[in-house]
Amino acid sequence: MSTSPNTDETVLLSPHPCGDSVTSTPISLSNRAGKMIAAILDRPSSENINAAVIVLVPGYGKTKSSHLRLAYYLALNGYWVIRYDHSNHVGESEGPMLFTTLSQMDEDLSSIIDYAEKHHPGSSIGVVAESLGARVALKRSSLDKRVSFFVSMIGVFDVQETLRAIYDEDGFVERLNGIELGIRDIMGFQVDSDRFIDDAYRSAFYSLDTSLQDAAKLTIPTFLFVAEKDPWVTQASVQAIFDHANRRVAFIDHIRNEKKDYKIGENTFDPLSSFYFIRTKKYEVGKSIYVDIFDSKKLWNVEVRVLRKERIKTKLGQFDTVVIKPLMKSEGIFNRKGDMYIWLTDDLRRIPVKMQTKAAVGYITATLTGGSY
Repeated sequence: MSTSPNTDETVLLSPHPCGDSVTSTPISLSNRAGKMIAAILDRPSSENINAAVIVLVPGYGKTKSSHLRLAYYLALNGYWVIRYDHSNHVGESEGPMLFTTLSQMDEDLSSIIDYAEKHHPGSSIGVVAESLGARVALKRSSLDKRVSFFVSMIGVFDVQETLRAIYDEDGFVERLNGIELGIRDIMGFQVDSDRFIDDAYRSAFYSLDTSLQDAAKLTIPTFLFVAEKDPWVTQASVQAIFDHANRRVAFIDHIRNEKKDYKIGENTFDPLSSFYFIRTKKYEVGKSIYVDIFDSKKLWNVEVRVLRKERIKTKLGQFDTVVIKPLMKSEGIFNRKGDMYIWLTDDLRRIPVKMQTKAAVGYITATLTGGSY
């Protein structure tokens, strides 16, 4: 590798068998917040301005140099490659790591895609990402129609569970209870934890369920790579993303030894995750929320009515709640037998503090008696 005279370009001297080499050019651009992003454009020496552009998204705590080998490989095979440093991160882009957030990473990626579109009009744009960068890229790929394909390399899709695996706590519960965390270690770097976690919650990056919601919106080719023994990322979480991205669900009956795949639509949930999903929605008394649930080999569109707001008293104290009533059709958590009423706290946490269902002899009532929330 050497530096070309009178330019800022770096040329890979080792030729490709076809005779190509790689030219690397530093570029600088501003994200939508006005912060400078440092990037490198790697391109084959035999320029084809219409070639596909691949954006390499750095992982958490990584820089554009982390993808050097991959970038050169792709460029030698005819692609134009943009690798960059996140702002408010390690590397050469503007801003300290202390203030890093996932939504800022998303803004950076969007700005890089803006650059690719402007300088390569008509070219396909693909996104390749790793670690928390893959979580950011998943959301961007689900929203941005300019992205033609998405590749995740050992992506972190359940931020909350990953933090819990590392530290035995995730910080989200503490923040939802108003506890200030201050500057803490997050995956090896000192970060403003309040800022990072509040942003992840507000921007819907924090859980596997929010990742599934993004994956359900994907309409492009998607490739997911996972390590078999990764201590931070479970294969199950990646498999769930893959199934949602491909609109497929597997029904397994272990008693009858039966397994069958079914096609599902966008934003379809299993009975348990559907309950988590409706807790993320905005409630208006007198209106209904609808959720698609796959259960017992069938797809159900379940209506959940928002009945009223009510203050209730339990052994844990008084709670301001919202009372909802699922109109039960499926055979799972919202089964069709009898009316069910659920009291959720009237705040962002939507903690279920009381549930009541009608039975043949009257009503069965369950009340929250404790826990970490």
